[in-house]
Amino acid sequence: MNLKISLFLVFLGFYALVVHSQDLIFMKKDSTIQRAKILEVGIDIIKFKKYEIPKGPTFEIPKNEVIKIVYANGYTDIYDTTYKKTIKYKMFQKPDNDTSKFSMIYVLFYYGNDESARFPLSFNGKSICLLRNHMRLAYKMYSEGQLLIERKDGKKIGPSIKMIIQHGVNYGIYITIPNEYALDPNKKFAFKLALDVNTFLHKDYFGFDAFSSEELMLVEDRKDPVIIY
Repeated sequence: MNLKISLFLVFLGFYALVVHSQDLIFMKKDSTIQRAKILEVGIDIIKFKKYEIPKGPTFEIPKNEVIKIVYANGYTDIYDTTYKKTIKYKMFQKPDNDTSKFSMIYVLFYYGNDESARFPLSFNGKSICLLRNHMRLAYKMYSEGQLLIERKDGKKIGPSIKMIIQHGVNYGIYITIPNEYALDPNKKFAFKLALDVNTFLHKDYFGFDAFSSEELMLVEDRKDPVIIY
């Protein structure tokens, strides 16, 4: 058999293996599909890792916002056989009423008009997410204590900011670019702590919409806390 044909067949086999090694979550909003690795299907909540970032944060989504899950082995769980698009999409559960048990960290990344800009965000050395330009992150944290927030992209680390996180307190962080031409990440980017979180969350802050269900919302995994005593 021709060597090129053999290599092509090997590639197709590998590609098929990769494609079918993922779970698929069929969302109700716009009939979108989330590639994932399902961790747990509870009574009301589905926990999963995003397929693109298997070592990233754990996501949660209410089961009533999912049409079905198609697992990597082909098995399918159907949760809604009478789906109607009028049902409003929700990314995560609403915050607990008892705010003394957690804190909220809001992060805004602003890199001018360059929509290709990205910011790899980490908390205490743990990769949290890759922020797109103009993206806002709402992070629900159950642990408390000293938190190191930094840019971590392989061996390129910087800048960083240290904070003491306390339950019942909300924090607003603005990532800016004081010198976009600098090669050193510590000089290229900078963190600024918002003194008034309510103003930070307002829809007119920096001319962008307020934090909403369309923004990135993450919940700390209590079994793998960011802050360890």
